[in-house]
This record gives sequence, structure tokens and C-alpha cells, in this order.
Amino acid sequence: MAADLPPEELRYQLDHIYEDKGPDCAAFYLVCTVLVIIFVGLRITCRLERKASFGADDWVFFAGATLTLGSFAVLLAYVFAAGLGTHWISLTPEQVILSGKIYYANTILSIVNYPLIKISILLLYKRIFVTPHIRIFAGLGVAFLALFTTACLFTVMFSCIPVRSYWDSTVSARCINTTKFFIAYTLINIGTDLGQKIALYVLFGVGSL
Repeated sequence: MAADLPPEELRYQLDHIYEDKGPDCAAFYLVCTVLVIIFVGLRITCRLERKASFGADDWVFFAGATLTLGSFAVLLAYVFAAGLGTHWISLTPEQVILSGKIYYANTILSIVNYPLIKISILLLYKRIFVTPHIRIFAGLGVAFLALFTTACLFTVMFSCIPVRSYWDSTVSARCINTTKFFIAYTLINIGTDLGQKIALYVLFGVGSL
């Protein structure tokens, strides 16, 4: 492992080999986990107190929240079992393999959970608004996000063939340019967020005429 590091990076890690930011990472992930649980609890409480039925937006939100909790659980495992927060040179070969598996799993979870939350918001719009153009916009948004997320999910899952190469550096693999993929993924997500806001402003403006 050390042989794979540039000389400057190797010297830095040797000089700071006892640094461990794992506890800070774990504290952050635990706080985020508690916040997600609180948000889910508040949503359930709100529905029960109003004696309202759970809609499609609620179930999709719960799915997204569950995957988010799964992601934080995976990251906590990364801290306690695979050495997240410590320097690469201090990891054992087993931890290096485990960190690759955890990174792969967390990437898949992250690709799915964020779009699910956005889909739940669009489904909420579709449920509470009766204006046809808002409902059409929400339906088109849900369809686009579903197709986009599915495409991204399979791209990430099979971005390297064989998949084992994610955690086994001895395996020869063919991979896509993941840097360009995640840049494109991020830009499209930002674009959909902005487009969603702009479209809602326009639709509300048209609806008020």
C-alpha cells in the first residue's frame, strides 16, 4: 500500500501516523442519524394526530429516509471497522478491502436516497395541488428522476467490470471515468433542483393569473 503513495504523501502520513479523526466522523454521522429519525418521527406523528392517511409521498420519503439511515450505518461501520479517519498507511490489508466494499455500498445508497427525497416532494405537490399544470409538472418530474436514478444506479454498480475490482486491487478491470460521471451527476442534480424551483415559481405565477 505504501508503495502506491507519492513520496510526499508517504512522508506526511508517516509523520502523522497516529492522527485519528474517526471519533469526529462517528459523532457527525450519529448526529445526522438522530436528526433523520426525528424528522421521520415528526412526519409520522403529524399524520397520526391529524388522522390523515399516508400517501405515496410519505412512503417514498420513508424509503429515502431508510436508505439514508442505511448510508450512515455503513459509514459508521467504515469508521469502526475499516479505519475511516486514519491515514491509509496505517490500515491493514483486510481494512483496505473492507473500505473498498463499504465505499461501493455507500455509493449505491447515496445515488438512490437523495432522488427519493426529491421524488417525495414532487409527489407531495401532486397530492396537495389540484391545478392541472402543477400536477403534470410533478408527474413529469417524478418520471424523469425515476429514469435518471435508475440509469445512474446501474452505471455506478457496473462502472468497473468485474465489480470485485472495487475492493481488490489485484483484479484487472475495465472502468468508466468515474470523475466525469460524478461531475455530470452533480451538475444534473443541481440543474433539477434549480429547474424545480423555477418551474414552481412560474407555475404559481401562471396559476395566480
